[in-house]
Amino acid sequence: MISLSGRYFRLLHNLHNHIWGDLPLSVWLLFLLAVLAILFYFGVLPGDVALAALMIALILLLLMSNWWAKRRFYVLFVALEPAAKPTSPAALKPQDKVLVRATGEFSVGGKTKRFTDLLAYYRTFETREHAIMARKTPSRFLMLGRSRPEHLGMWYIFIMPEHLRAVTPGRLYFGAVPNPALRLDYVRFTNKGKARSAVAYLSFETEKSMQQVLADLLLSSRHIEHM
Repeated sequence: MISLSGRYFRLLHNLHNHIWGDLPLSVWLLFLLAVLAILFYFGVLPGDVALAALMIALILLLLMSNWWAKRRFYVLFVALEPAAKPTSPAALKPQDKVLVRATGEFSVGGKTKRFTDLLAYYRTFETREHAIMARKTPSRFLMLGRSRPEHLGMWYIFIMPEHLRAVTPGRLYFGAVPNPALRLDYVRFTNKGKARSAVAYLSFETEKSMQQVLADLLLSSRHIEHM
């Protein structure tokens, strides 16, 4: 069931984040369903009121499920049961970088944007500040949709060690197949300097990479959920 939900969330994400003309594909789909509902209702197309009602139900389903999925960055995260905490967590060297797929609220040049599943590098500076450096590249969907030009380029998440609240290992679904992942709960600051709670997800190709980043993050907080 969770694999199907992961597939559906990914579909919703692609429909919402790819545009045709100046509008997201999701808007075009809703418009098409609304037109079909009208045509069925007035008998222009073979069918009856029941088919018109079905189109309206699909519109409501898409609106509600997209609202619910968007609040969760279009991903499903399943936490793992905690196990023994590593006794001697190892820090990454400042020059070390770990390849990840990153999800969360990114910033650049005073702009903030929510992104899902961006290819990124995780690293930790000598100050123990954690950096997630991601790049949004052009993408296509269903041969029609394209990514928004203003979203392309480099985006960043920076987390000071004192702002890290918890790190939770688990599995992240963005599609049918889960990946080893970490959920980072931290405090981020708006452009006006106001603190608020935030969440970021890092998913990995291998368990080894996840454990490497987890061990590095353990050095930044004594109050971490862990494997």
